[in-house]
Formats: sequence, C-alpha cells, structure tokens
Amino acid sequence: MLRLVLRSDWAIRTIYASECGPSCPRLDTAGVERFRRPYQVAGAEQGLWDMLDSVGGPGLPASRLAGLRQLCLPKAVTFGAEDSMFAADAPESVAAAIGAPAPTRIPGAHHLSLESHPTQVAASVRALVARAGVATAAGC
Repeated sequence: MLRLVLRSDWAIRTIYASECGPSCPRLDTAGVERFRRPYQVAGAEQGLWDMLDSVGGPGLPASRLAGLRQLCLPKAVTFGAEDSMFAADAPESVAAAIGAPAPTRIPGAHHLSLESHPTQVAASVRALVARAGVATAAGC
C-alpha cells in the first residue's frame, strides 16, 4: 500500500493537505518529491510501522521518552492544536514523560505545524533556547 501511495502525486498531495490543514501552501512538484523521498530509502517502510506502533507518544517508544527525561537539558513539546493524528492528551502526556513544562499548542495548526505555522514553531524553539541558557547558568 505504501508503495502505491508513494507512486501517486495525487495521493501525496491529498495526505499532505489533510494533515497540514488549510494554512499550508499547495505542494508543487518539488514539494511532492520532498515528502516522497524519506519513504523511499532502505528501512523506511519498517520505520514507518515502528513509529505508528510506538506506545510512548508521537513517534517515540516509552523507553526513549524515559531516556529524554533523564537528560539534563531543557525540553519542550510543540504541537498543532488541531492535530488529529494523535490522542488529544498526547502533548501533555509526552511533556510529562520527558520532564518538559506544559506543551505549546499552536492554534489553527494541524499535524504538520512546522509547514503551516513556521513562525510560531520558531518562537517555541527560541523560548527553549532561552531556557537552555538559564539551565546552563544554573549548572544543569
């Protein structure tokens, strides 16, 4: 099924539009290739199924989340408020699991919030970087 979807520009554009939401630009030919390429490398199909089967949170097994919690680094979870790929409580669950503060939910953003709302995602990253400087100064 994956191979059939990857051969169809229409299918890729449809999935992208569905997961990205109305704020995303339409994919041109180069954009279709950009989204297709990662699924065509060796191991990608198994990686996709492993990611979908993860029990810890979006794309991460519980053991990986536990490992993140142990790191002496500031952490953040940024999520599209309209993301329907994961359970409604996924951002809070992941934030709690990794020891991050309350998640940032980007209003109007769907699953591909980096595509649809890059400015808001960048602001979340800048806030994380600022916290990283404070944590470093505090000896973390």
